[in-house]
Amino acid sequence: MSKDVYAPATAGLVDETPTLERSVMWKIYFVIVTLLGVVGSGSSYFTVNAGMAEIVSAILFIPASVGLFGYAFSKKILNGKIWLMVLVVYLPWVGLYPFVTNIDLTAGGMLTDTMFWVSQAVGWVIAFPGYLALYLYGRSSYPLWGTTEPEGVLEPQ
Repeated sequence: MSKDVYAPATAGLVDETPTLERSVMWKIYFVIVTLLGVVGSGSSYFTVNAGMAEIVSAILFIPASVGLFGYAFSKKILNGKIWLMVLVVYLPWVGLYPFVTNIDLTAGGMLTDTMFWVSQAVGWVIAFPGYLALYLYGRSSYPLWGTTEPEGVLEPQ
């Protein structure tokens, strides 16, 4: 008899959180994007016309970075609905920011309008994986949240 009769029962008694292992590229992406965001936000505070738009950007950048961290490192932080709300608020703000800031984003006129919008487009392309990560992290079917049922299905009571 090779089975340990004194071992604790394991058949469905432990609520285990699924483990995921993300690619190291997600971790590198998180570090690079976060460093660029911190340096960009930090440098905007020392600009002459910095104002409320920069404060809002910094406030929204923090939860977006935390959500990206949770996705990149497969950590369960809060819940998926919160990360979808963060994305729903953060994504429009990022698109609206160039229109509401008082900072001259054309580097004192050194960028033409075309160059400015191309640089904005490049920034969006670089940021797109982060937005996608927040969306995937916020979905109720994301494995870390432990829900496998479709949304809207009620359990019998």
